[in-house]
Amino acid sequence: MKKETSVDISLLALCAALLICLGSGVFFNLTNDFSEEENRPLSNFPRIGEDSIIEGDFFKELGDFYSDRIPFRLKLVRLKGICELTLGKRENNGVLFLSNGRLVQKCEYKSTALLEKNLNAIKAEQVTLVTVPRSIDVYFQSEDAERIRNMAFSYSPVGEELYRRLCTADKHDLQVYYKTDHHLDYDGAYELYSIICSSLGEIPYKKEDFEAECVSKNFVGTSYSKGGALATETDSIFLPRYNGDTKFDIECLDSGCMLASLYERSFLTKKDKYSVFLGGNHGTLTVKSTAEQDRPRLLLIKDSFANAVLPMLARHFDITVRDPRYDTSPISGEYDAALVVCGIDTLATTPFTFDIVE
Repeated sequence: MKKETSVDISLLALCAALLICLGSGVFFNLTNDFSEEENRPLSNFPRIGEDSIIEGDFFKELGDFYSDRIPFRLKLVRLKGICELTLGKRENNGVLFLSNGRLVQKCEYKSTALLEKNLNAIKAEQVTLVTVPRSIDVYFQSEDAERIRNMAFSYSPVGEELYRRLCTADKHDLQVYYKTDHHLDYDGAYELYSIICSSLGEIPYKKEDFEAECVSKNFVGTSYSKGGALATETDSIFLPRYNGDTKFDIECLDSGCMLASLYERSFLTKKDKYSVFLGGNHGTLTVKSTAEQDRPRLLLIKDSFANAVLPMLARHFDITVRDPRYDTSPISGEYDAALVVCGIDTLATTPFTFDIVE
């Protein structure tokens, strides 16, 4: 009896020590506010307020804080993902493991209020909206995904046409999203470029008019990191190259820096290889040709889905690029065309506020 009691006490002491170490370890992991593996900001300790406590938001945000900051978090997520696959389950941490090796994020939302608010804000500016479908829309059909799509496409007929093209490509076994990431791959980006040109009255170049340069064969993206499972296949990143694609002045207006190229190849040695396109996201960016004068001027309001398309669009336009997630100041200037290119998931989860001043 005494032996069993001592074992129980030892087990309780061990569990208590683990809880104390992990709980206190959270507060030693506050120096880094960004997860490079998942390419997203980490949750901060929530503000304490009477309303947030009564409505339950405080405790949800507190749970997110501990989940993001717990020591060895990514290793624990990966261990859980491997266990789920071993047990025959096809989902972990909101990521579906499809039979063809694709990893698809579920993209579930507590409310569609922000999506509707963002769509109304864009409509009020009277600019063309190109909504980019999520990979779950193309690869995995569900009633909830269809409901979200229908809401977005009611504001964006061009986005609905893009969705049809991506679905058609998938039926012909053409991959249009990275298998391990939520972004469009080379073929998907070309479809987006083509439909953007058509919406602006431009004749798009044919796919064979670009040279696809493979710069990486070992890319694993955010779906891989979030799902925690070991990737059976990695993705390849291709850059659309053409004569004259080095003759641009590229300036980050929010930071004042100049980029040397449409492609920042230093990112190819990092986890976030997708940022090879223009070095990732910038608040405001200008891309101007040094070889041609008096080109049409395009205002492109976008999220990261448009990054892979910008080098192709730069063949037609001098472009002012604005990402409202990082720069919310009024947009001024004279433009021949303006449009918004944004993923449905961004519109549903992130305030997308901008103001165009004529």
